[in-house]
Amino acid sequence: MDDQLTRIESAVQALLASNEAMRVDIAKLQIQVAFIEQHYATKADIEMVKTMVSDARGEFYRAMQAQTWKLISWMTVVCSALTTAVYFIARNVH
Repeated sequence: MDDQLTRIESAVQALLASNEAMRVDIAKLQIQVAFIEQHYATKADIEMVKTMVSDARGEFYRAMQAQTWKLISWMTVVCSALTTAVYFIARNVH
């Protein structure tokens, strides 16, 4: 009977040691989870960035369109002026 109690006590001691090791591992995991929560993006952060990128893309395209029309207008004025100058030279200079 004493032998069986000794084995039970040693098994309980082994379980307690294993339990303590598991507690240490859980504490390490909790530290890692806390680090991840602090340093990694959440779904809300990702959606916010997607919205900001989408808004910036729309703003970029509007600016490109405005710049394109400014360039087309400027080139029309320059080409008209050059055509007028060539016509004047051809008509008045002999």
